[in-house]
Amino acid sequence: MESPKVAVRSSATAEDLPGASFAGQQETYLNIQEESAVFDAIKKCWASLWAPRAVQYRSLQGFGESEVALAVVIQEMAPHEVSGVVFTVNPLSNDSSELIINAAHGVGEALVQGEIVPDQWLARRPDGAVLKFTLAPKKGQSSSPFIRTGSPARGCLTSQLVRELACLCLRIEEHFDGVPQDIEWSYGLGEFYLLQSRPITTLKA
Repeated sequence: MESPKVAVRSSATAEDLPGASFAGQQETYLNIQEESAVFDAIKKCWASLWAPRAVQYRSLQGFGESEVALAVVIQEMAPHEVSGVVFTVNPLSNDSSELIINAAHGVGEALVQGEIVPDQWLARRPDGAVLKFTLAPKKGQSSSPFIRTGSPARGCLTSQLVRELACLCLRIEEHFDGVPQDIEWSYGLGEFYLLQSRPITTLKA
């Protein structure tokens, strides 16, 4: 029987604090399958706590090396026809009546690391109705915004899936006592999969 593909990722003690976000400071390894490869990824993930960028960031934030520790999490890969991030409150405008959904085809790591420009939906709370859609630019083109009442836009999610995802993520926010969440997700085989949720650390008080 073939081993399932897994994600090897970190969970550190100093993450997502009110004045600092450590997302992306440690390494993540996706689609790892063989046992030897999993053990190798575990060691590399754990060692990335002392990667130059992670050490420098902690130093700039005033954290001593004895103040942090890291656990390595192994998760079976979820189906990922489409992946992305949801901010349950608009972090660009601080508007609590809106949420933002970013999405792209395939795994979401490149999106999370800021390596690609995603499709983006501005949706209304609490029902997830699309207020504005911005199609990811093709090479050599700038992004193209569409108002919902204007020209139809074709992205990697339908309006119905946007509504479903928005309502699901608002349930997660409710679970965390109404604290606005930054949620990583994927979609495949007709279902959404929730991969990680953390508080949004960039909102103004």
